[in-house]
Amino acid sequence: MKAKYSLGIILVVLLAGCSAKLSMETAAETLKKTFHFEDKDTIEVIGIEHQSREIWSVKYKINGTPVNAKITKTKTGWQLQEIQTSDGPWVPALKAAELIAPPKKAPKEESKEMAIAPRPDNPQDWQKRANDLFDLGRYEEAIKAYENAIKIKDDYLEARVNKGAALLRIGRYEEAIQSCRKAIERKSDFQEAWYNQACGYSLMRNKMEAIISLTRVISLDSKWKDVAKKDQDFKWLWDDKDFKKVVE
Repeated sequence: MKAKYSLGIILVVLLAGCSAKLSMETAAETLKKTFHFEDKDTIEVIGIEHQSREIWSVKYKINGTPVNAKITKTKTGWQLQEIQTSDGPWVPALKAAELIAPPKKAPKEESKEMAIAPRPDNPQDWQKRANDLFDLGRYEEAIKAYENAIKIKDDYLEARVNKGAALLRIGRYEEAIQSCRKAIERKSDFQEAWYNQACGYSLMRNKMEAIISLTRVISLDSKWKDVAKKDQDFKWLWDDKDFKKVVE
């Protein structure tokens, strides 16, 4: 015997399938639970737009800086998926932490690391300064310091690769790839350059180029298999059969 459903039951089912509305309060709380903010940080929700059935676009102001975000409704609640600062590219939330709420070190630690000024014509000094800035999460300043080292010593390949790593941290993926490629052109077996280039392509969702670069670096040293399997830059590929074939 066929079951019969009343119109009322059908309407209830249809309504249950509709997306819940994302409120400004929930949008703010979703951002706060994703990143580590301090009490002095200010978060303001400027607007919310429903893009599709499960995706909402949110405009924030964080400490006065405009930030866009994509928030998704999942079975476990609201989750922040991607972040965009200014007119930059969309960055996965896991990689955006340093852009939105960079880790802070104690001032005494920072002053100790930065006490000695680099000699203007010494590329090693600029590389050391850049590395210290990188560790402090001051990536824009680190990039400039790496560039100073490269200006003095054009074949300073470590500075080029480290500059690429800093560019990756702030979502400038194409520039990061270019920096790594220049190092590879000078030294074709530069493992860190190949690996960072693979990370850049992966973050741009360019699977083919990411796999090519990753395959190359693994051919130079198999240790990169384990590194890639744990690297969040490749998280979206962890279950991909081609990625698994390369790292297993």
